[in-house]
Amino acid sequence: MSESDGEGGSRMDTGSAEYCEIAFEEAQMMCATPEMVFVQASKFMGFTPVEIDTLLPLDETYAGILDEGVGESFMVARRWVLARAWDAHVNDGQSVIESFQTAWQEAMYELSA
Repeated sequence: MSESDGEGGSRMDTGSAEYCEIAFEEAQMMCATPEMVFVQASKFMGFTPVEIDTLLPLDETYAGILDEGVGESFMVARRWVLARAWDAHVNDGQSVIESFQTAWQEAMYELSA
């Protein structure tokens, strides 16, 4: 399956990883704010609507969550991961995907220490 670039030229396979990455980036740009992207990402991480509400606004809660540390369980760590990803995105200028990669790497390191 492929999609035209609109100019009758090259086509991209809609089943490819590259196409999916582009689609994900486009979807992120459709959100009105970066926080909305992170709210959607938190749903992938298994957060309930009530848990999400306790984390918002991220700009005001992330520092306190980071100060609490990664914790010792996955349930605690995922809050830290979301906060660290927000920090890496907003303060370090990383893309959303890069920020989550950074946060998960750091959390895995801390949990395995």
